[in-house]
Amino acid sequence: MTDAKIMIVEDNVSDAAHLEECLKNLGYTVCAAVSCGRQALEKASDTHPDLALVNLCLEGETTGPEIAEQIGSQFDVPVLYLTNEAEGDLLLQAQATNAFGYVLRPFEEQQLHLNILTALSIHEKECRHKETEVKLKQTINKLEDVTHLMEAVFNSMDEGVVAVDENRMLMFYNSSAGRIAGEHPEPIETDIYTWAEMYGVFKPNGELFGSLEDSPIGIALKGGTTDEVEVFLRNEFKPEGVHIRVSSRPLLRETGVLKGAVVVFRDITKEIEAEQMKAELLRLRTRLETTNLFSGLIGTSSVMQDIYKLMQQAAESDITVFISGKSGTGKELVANSLHATSPRKDGPFVALDCGAIPETLIESELFGHEQGAFTGATTQRIGAFERANGGTLFLDEIGDMPYVLQGKLLRVLQEREIQRVGGTTSIPIDIRVITATNKNLEHSVSVGKFREDLFYRIAAFPITIPPLRERREDIPLLAKHFLDKYATQASKSINDISTLALQLLLQYDWPGNVRELENAIARAVLLETTGVLQADNLPSQLSPVVALGRDLSTPLAIRPLTEIERQALIHAIEATGNNITQAAQALGIGRVTLYRKLKKYNIVRD
Repeated sequence: MTDAKIMIVEDNVSDAAHLEECLKNLGYTVCAAVSCGRQALEKASDTHPDLALVNLCLEGETTGPEIAEQIGSQFDVPVLYLTNEAEGDLLLQAQATNAFGYVLRPFEEQQLHLNILTALSIHEKECRHKETEVKLKQTINKLEDVTHLMEAVFNSMDEGVVAVDENRMLMFYNSSAGRIAGEHPEPIETDIYTWAEMYGVFKPNGELFGSLEDSPIGIALKGGTTDEVEVFLRNEFKPEGVHIRVSSRPLLRETGVLKGAVVVFRDITKEIEAEQMKAELLRLRTRLETTNLFSGLIGTSSVMQDIYKLMQQAAESDITVFISGKSGTGKELVANSLHATSPRKDGPFVALDCGAIPETLIESELFGHEQGAFTGATTQRIGAFERANGGTLFLDEIGDMPYVLQGKLLRVLQEREIQRVGGTTSIPIDIRVITATNKNLEHSVSVGKFREDLFYRIAAFPITIPPLRERREDIPLLAKHFLDKYATQASKSINDISTLALQLLLQYDWPGNVRELENAIARAVLLETTGVLQADNLPSQLSPVVALGRDLSTPLAIRPLTEIERQALIHAIEATGNNITQAAQALGIGRVTLYRKLKKYNIVRD
């Protein structure tokens, strides 16, 4: 670097002139030659030299080492001392604070040139090192800023984020990971499997996947991925448990080598609760809509809901419906509701009880007869099939139909036309047929009392109505419905049913089913003289003696009223499926009163 600018700081005029001549001979530029420290600082500020040659024994206010230190620190200029061997102690002291060396007098051009090149080279390396340090520091600062920013971003997420290295050591977790798990994880050096075990993370339904190797984090550490795995997390920090959804990914180097894994999980407990509430509301709305659809039927029990669904499907078509069930279960009511909700609702509904008509007259009742068709047929008669034309014909107790007439009924159902008794003209009919029975028709077919082909014809869409004892939760609703009906008819202000009366209604097996219940309430309403239906006005077969399973011949054990009340509360809660509103209505008390009594008797709802 022979074009370097050099400043001379020398108070010996002859030495300064000789030195300047040597430098020029070597091709250097002397930008300034001064004799004191003050002038040196001024010229260094003006000329910006590449190197300064400073007399080690400079006289004046500022010594040579002092001016060398000031020039070096203020202007980042390397300094070579001008000295001789006699200044040994001072030279050693100067060398301790100056790394660029010295030039011995008398000056030799080649040695001077070598010393200058060495000093400039050292300074250049130091400058590059300083630049590298500055850049490195800037990079580190940027990385720290990015790290802080990323941590802020991750900590602002609702999802928990956990990162592990290839040795399964926990490298990073955000605040949401600790919040979802209930507590912050253990120190960062914790093994991820230890942490997962401790906090119950990545366990579906409270159980391990089989092993943590098979969990989302284990799969990711083997290079695999998982997406949206639903897990139920429960630990000592979250005893109530939370539902989480987990996804995991492996972390790979550019070479494809595994360097760790990351797991992201979020709390979906509120989502699941919202879905459950939505499903419950939908279920309740469906039940309400279905119940309202068949307004003539009363009952919200699960078995009745199943019947409503079947009825809804059957009502939309003309399919032949076969209703089976014990006497008094409401088979005709079901048939009537089917008709009322079908496309034929504007047509007639004709009901015929096959078991209540004498065998000699049933054919005429079904198909009608012409005048003079038989003795006593003084006029023409239109039968049930013709009266139901355009609507629905309900044949109740079809199992009692005479065998000889079953063949004719089958032909009518197949051909959709009839002939009146004594007539010769075929009359087309457009009807829907609904049949019902309280008999076991399959058994009747097996013993030859009912035609098999007719059975399969009428049983295209079977609906079975359960006995009342199999849907006891509907008893309070039915009882209240009949109470309102007959109290209105009798012009009586009877609004509630007593606790004991409801207990008896719930305990009784009702062999006569809904019809028997209706008759029991109708009778009790006529006998009741208060505003609440009392147990002693119910039929004798529902008396406490029978309800408690005691024989009439044995003395009746008197039970405390508190025990009777507690049993009535339990039955009301069980019968209404834990529905507080229905139970309170059935018991004739308010919801608050019911809650107070449940607490009083320590009755826990399931």
